Amino acid sequence: MNILSLVLCVVWAMSSGYFWYSPQLFGKPWMKLSGLTEKDMKLSQKQMGKTYGLMALFNLIAAFALQSFFLSANQIGYNLMLVLMLLILFTFIPTFTSNLFNQKPLKLTLINVGYQFVSFLGFAVIISILG
Repeated sequence: MNILSLVLCVVWAMSSGYFWYSPQLFGKPWMKLSGLTEKDMKLSQKQMGKTYGLMALFNLIAAFALQSFFLSANQIGYNLMLVLMLLILFTFIPTFTSNLFNQKPLKLTLINVGYQFVSFLGFAVIISILG
């Protein structure tokens, strides 16, 4: 287990999420498709410490799990393919199915799952390089 790679994975997830859901990228359409307003977002800021703490913890757990799945830190192609397959199987399909039955727009699914793809593919690269 490489602690540095786990910490960098958490930093990657947090920073990529910050940019992914920023107004310059997908923040505005995500808010609209989620039915959230600026007022809702300001109210939720009161809980941001808890939210970010839990996000960091769960990303640490995810990075640890991925690190244990990888056969070798030096096999970046294998690691990227494994993460891609895991994301499709355990993230895209369940999210898509749930959003389909909840009558959520496909665009919302793509925004949310897209962040997970960026985040976890980054994990694969970090863990592959640092071990």
